[in-house]
This record gives sequence, C-alpha cells and structure tokens, in this order.
Amino acid sequence: MEKPVVIFDGDCGFCNFFVQFLLDIDKNDNLLFASSSSDFIKSSLNPDELLVLNNTVMLLHNNEKFYRSKAVIKILALVGFPSAFLMPLRIIPSSVLDIFYRLIARYRKYFFRTQCRLPDAKTSEKFLR
Repeated sequence: MEKPVVIFDGDCGFCNFFVQFLLDIDKNDNLLFASSSSDFIKSSLNPDELLVLNNTVMLLHNNEKFYRSKAVIKILALVGFPSAFLMPLRIIPSSVLDIFYRLIARYRKYFFRTQCRLPDAKTSEKFLR
C-alpha cells in the first residue's frame, strides 16, 4: 500500500469527526481510511493489534505502525497541517501526550455522537473496505 492508511473506530463520533476533518484538509489526497471493523483491517492486522484499535487511532505508513498521539501528529503532518502548530507537539514526549490522548479516548463516545456524512464518489475511493 503506497498511501498512508488511517485506521479509526467507525462507531465513534469523535473519530468520525476527525476523519471528516482530515477529508476536508487533505487537498492532495494523501490519505486512505479504514474502519477498525473493516474486512481490510481484519485481514491485515494480527489479533493483538486489533484489540488495541478499540481505543486508539493507528496510521500505517511506509511499513510502520504509529499509534495514539504519534499517529495523530504524523497524520496531521501528512496532510500539510501548519508546522507551527505541530512543532510544539513534537517536542513533548509521546508518553505525556498519550496521557491526554487516553483521557480523550476514554470519554470520546460520551461527548460526541456518531454522525457520518455520506461520501461522494471521490471520497468513497479513499475508504478501504
């Protein structure tokens, strides 16, 4: 797979909000997306990795796997998010950022309802099934 793949919890409103945000700012079509429950992911990852996906976003890029805050920072960089915002996040140790990530992940389903926009044909091509 040449393009990076963002793996997310398709039943999570916050995760869907993040994916929709990425779709809006990914003007160069740098990313592909897959729900953690998709057949593509079930056949691509081992059972331990699938368990981790219940509570985190994962990025598959250049045969590497990035999780939690590292994944978010890498994803934002790939879509050209302003480096002035990302640079301070890169300085903070991922173990510290992951504390905040886990806190958000714990309560994400309480604060964000699942709302998915229906993708058009071009956007549909970015989702792996």
